[in-house]
Amino acid sequence: MAVRNAVAQTGVMTLGYLVSFLCFRAAIVGYAHEALIAAPLAVAAGAIFIVLAAYAQTELLLGDRLSGSS
Repeated sequence: MAVRNAVAQTGVMTLGYLVSFLCFRAAIVGYAHEALIAAPLAVAAGAIFIVLAAYAQTELLLGDRLSGSS
């Protein structure tokens, strides 16, 4: 169970980093007006996925404590 949760959390974080990387790459390679749109989107997307990963970790910790696992 813990391994499955760790894999899921890693997947969410990896997806967040991938989205951020692709948006930043578009901002660097693209034109100036596209960069103004892509850079904030990359920051927002990365932040959303990091918050989701933190939420998942909190749920795992609370679930383990409530179930009596250490």
